[in-house]
Amino acid sequence: MLNEHNESAFPVEVGQTCDDLRGMSLHDWFAGQALSSFNWIDSEATYARDAQKCFDMADAMMDERKRRNDERK
Repeated sequence: MLNEHNESAFPVEVGQTCDDLRGMSLHDWFAGQALSSFNWIDSEATYARDAQKCFDMADAMMDERKRRNDERK
């Protein structure tokens, strides 16, 4: 059962084709990759802090990606 905390990462509507699908954002994918580098302590406060760090790292990766793409122009 899907709810606001368990929505599909790759939602598909009836009638969509592969050309219609965008999938997960690069930013969210970067955050998920950062997540795998953490050593977890069993504490919800730590989870919330570490989740914020993952998205901060994703922000930094997006900024660096843009900087490098701009250099190539």
